Amino acid sequence: MSKIELPLIKGQLQEYSLEDILYFEANGSLSIVHYLSDSGTDKKYINMMLCDIERSLMDAHFYRVHKSILVNVSKVKDYGEYPGGQLHLTDGQEVPMSRRRRLLFHNVWLGYYKFKNCKLNG
Repeated sequence: MSKIELPLIKGQLQEYSLEDILYFEANGSLSIVHYLSDSGTDKKYINMMLCDIERSLMDAHFYRVHKSILVNVSKVKDYGEYPGGQLHLTDGQEVPMSRRRRLLFHNVWLGYYKFKNCKLNG
């Protein structure tokens, strides 16, 4: 299980399992990490811009679906109608997806599930 260490706004570092992260949301020069916790879902402000988080997770299954949203592809249940639409996450939340990124996301999502099925069957 892969982990990432993120700087909180109070100066501490906190470690998160990539499997528990639902998505990141931009908030100016800060970002918000939305994650699964023992009590359901939670969020924390982190002292890192979304573009920097995206770069650090380049090899993981995260994809920028909107200018302000970086989503964990493994947490996407399905997504809405064309154009644009909403991504429906496994915990019931919905996040926006831009029209320009929809086709690329579709390919990433299909690729992830093909990869996942190959690992399970192989």
